Amino acid sequence: MRAGILTIMCLFHMCVGAAVPSLTQIRELYYRANENKKAADRFYTTMQAVDDREQPLLTCYKGMAAIMRVKYGIEPFSRLAGFQKGKGLVEQAVGQAPANVEVRFLRFCVQSQVPRILMYSSDMAADRTFILQAYPQLADNDLRKRIKEYMLRYGDLTPNEKRYLQ
Repeated sequence: MRAGILTIMCLFHMCVGAAVPSLTQIRELYYRANENKKAADRFYTTMQAVDDREQPLLTCYKGMAAIMRVKYGIEPFSRLAGFQKGKGLVEQAVGQAPANVEVRFLRFCVQSQVPRILMYSSDMAADRTFILQAYPQLADNDLRKRIKEYMLRYGDLTPNEKRYLQ
């Protein structure tokens, strides 16, 4: 009897504790993770509930959480290992959903910000082109706003491309 109750409690905790926030909440956690270590840790912890094999966009955010956490690390080898783990998840997501604008945008964000020594910038031009071509059809206003702000600030766009987003 006790074992049955304990099993039910564990299953309940796993189901409730593993709840993933909404996409808008995940985006907010991602953007806040850039502000400080505590926010990056919260984003990372939240995204650990994501199953890497389920939804490519959530897998991509899980990779981004690992990468964002690295920013605040001290030990070089653990930072590199964390980056490689996050990069692997981002690439997995792109492989699973190459036509997903948000996945490609997140990869662009990483590649435009990581140090060149990590040699992770080979897809920037293709992602930038893909994002700009898909931008007019985006129905998600929150995502449109975030893409526009980021691309205008960090996208290294030509004057024509900037006008396109305006």
